[in-house]
Amino acid sequence: MSVTSVISVPQQIASRLRAEVHRGVYPPGAPLREEQLAAKFGVSRSPIRQVLQQLTHEGLLHTRPNYGTVVAEPPTPEVMAALRDCRAKLECLALRQCFSQLDALDNARWESILDELYNACDRNDAAAAYHQDTLFHRVIVDKAAPAGSMGVYTVIAGATTEYLRVDANRPFHADFRELYAMHAALLAMYRLGDVEIACEALSQHILKGSFVDAACQAWADAGKPRGVGHIYDQLAETLRSPRLEG
Repeated sequence: MSVTSVISVPQQIASRLRAEVHRGVYPPGAPLREEQLAAKFGVSRSPIRQVLQQLTHEGLLHTRPNYGTVVAEPPTPEVMAALRDCRAKLECLALRQCFSQLDALDNARWESILDELYNACDRNDAAAAYHQDTLFHRVIVDKAAPAGSMGVYTVIAGATTEYLRVDANRPFHADFRELYAMHAALLAMYRLGDVEIACEALSQHILKGSFVDAACQAWADAGKPRGVGHIYDQLAETLRSPRLEG
C-alpha cells in the first residue's frame, strides 16, 4: 500500500522559508517583505501572506507595529527546554489516546513519509527533511485530535525544531540520514504494540535521550539500511528499564 501526500504551494514555500530562517539566511530581526518574497518564489502575494501568517503563528516570525514582519529572536535555552518538555508531553498524550486505533493506513502513511524523509536526507535537502519530519509526528496528533483540538501543538512543534540551524538533533553528525534512522527506530517501537515503550521512545526522541544515540548506532552497525526492520528491536529493552524501575 502506498500513500501519496500532495504538498500545496504555501506548504512548499513555508518549508523552504522556515529552513532558510533556521540556517541563518534570514537572521533575527531581518524584515520579510511580501513583494520581495513573492518575486523570489514566483507567486502572487496571497500565498506569501498565508506563509507569513503561519510562520508567525509558529513563533518563527514576529510582527512589529508600523514595521512589518521580521524574524523572531530564537528562544533562550531555558525556554527551549520548557517547550521541548511541553511537546513531549503533548505528543505522548496524543499517542496514548490513539495507540489502540493505529491501523494499516497509519503504518502506510509512516512508511511513505519515511521513504520521502530518506530521499530528502540522502540529497541533503533540509527543507524537505523538515517537512517530512513534521508529517511523521502529525500522524499521531491528527489521529488523536481530528477536530484540531491540539492547535497549540503546531506552535510548540515549530518552535522546537533546531536541527536545520544547528544540527543539534543528530548525535554523530556524520550522515544526514541519521535523521531518517531516528524516525525508523521510532516507528519500529510503535509496531511492538506496547504503549509504554512507544511513549518512552517518543519522549526520548523529542528530549534527545539515549534512545536517539542508540537508534543511530544500531542503524550504522547494521550497515545503514533503508527500511524499518528488526535492527531496532534490541532498543526496546533499554526503554523498558525506566518503567520497571520507576
